[in-house]
Amino acid sequence: MDRILESCVAQDLATDRLELGQVLKALQDALGIGGVDPVVVAHVLMSFAKPDQASDEEGPKRTFCLDADKVAVFAAHQVFRRAAHSFHQACSSLPPTGDTAGGDTHLELEGKDLFEAWEMALPLDVAKASSAPGASCFAGGHVRLLRGVAVPVEANPSDPIGLAQAAAASGAASGAAEADQDGALQSLAAGQWRYLPEKGLSKDPTTRLDTLFKVGGAWTRAALAPYLEPLVGSTSKDRAKAVASLLLKHTRAVTTFADAAQKEPVFCPR
Repeated sequence: MDRILESCVAQDLATDRLELGQVLKALQDALGIGGVDPVVVAHVLMSFAKPDQASDEEGPKRTFCLDADKVAVFAAHQVFRRAAHSFHQACSSLPPTGDTAGGDTHLELEGKDLFEAWEMALPLDVAKASSAPGASCFAGGHVRLLRGVAVPVEANPSDPIGLAQAAAASGAASGAAEADQDGALQSLAAGQWRYLPEKGLSKDPTTRLDTLFKVGGAWTRAALAPYLEPLVGSTSKDRAKAVASLLLKHTRAVTTFADAAQKEPVFCPR
């Protein structure tokens, strides 16, 4: 998918109506990659397409409508992975220091570097379609997509990401409130971010929560949700109750009134 995205950016292809033949040609013309199996490329495109948005036609005229959010999240992961690869290459040329605390989950990027590289990796139509409504810049419009991908190094227990999503979902924010929210997200985006991919964590709830609490001592339910919901399965009839059960078993809830804006408890290790 990385190469497909590169070719889409280089050839300025519209990702809401990608033809298979178009992608194969772009891979050849933009990146010099020839002889690619069309079946493999079609399979990759299908995995990033919106449900039921791929045409039934076979061959090079088959079209795909890519899911902008899914593509943007993939690109965010790739930004961190490339940075990790560059870091490991640089370290391999240095004498060993005895420091074995490596691993991609220790990788941190400055917000400016992260969001600039992320924006450059996306086709223009994907960057626009995946942005939150009303956002004044790429960073502010895409912070929400980092949930389950990365966390702010100096995360606020009140969880600006979760609160912003809740406000957007309720449709309550307007006027000055929208401007304040956008400003808060831009400020959050400008900080340092630690790569913490959900799929890279243990499937055991106790081990997973131990890892999360080493990253941050206190988490809101909204911040923990993308890391706990996959553990309860996609067929769960009531995910909220399942997550609440995990929190009750493995954490303790703490309510503090030091911050008047914080009305929800935060969760800490038992």
